[in-house]
Amino acid sequence: MPEGVDYASANVTAGTGLELNYVQNKVFAYSGNIEITGTTDPVTMLEFVTGAQTIEGYVQFQSIEPGSNDLQFFIELNSIRIATLSINGAKEFYHEGIRVIIPPYTNVKCTGLNIDAATGRDSTATFTGTIL
Repeated sequence: MPEGVDYASANVTAGTGLELNYVQNKVFAYSGNIEITGTTDPVTMLEFVTGAQTIEGYVQFQSIEPGSNDLQFFIELNSIRIATLSINGAKEFYHEGIRVIIPPYTNVKCTGLNIDAATGRDSTATFTGTIL
């Protein structure tokens, strides 16, 4: 940390977790490795509220390991589902990012669901963007 700046969660510039991180005009959130086990209730991977600026960004979901489980991922803005993405467990690990424009003061939530959860499947969600 720079001299004279106390360590606090508000000024940490890298890490994983549910929250959105700001570095100058860039923003990012990395879920880290999350086991997707639920077949009826989606598992929260990222959840944050944006600040006073509009953000243009990309959400990308990945499956860490091969497996037979089919996965579904969802993006919600203020509890409204705006995108659904399916990953075929036998063939795919990830898809290209989904472009999103996020208005100020918006609750963003990214979740995952294991369609045929004989076993859990490790996955990640990433969000990267630019403040407009």
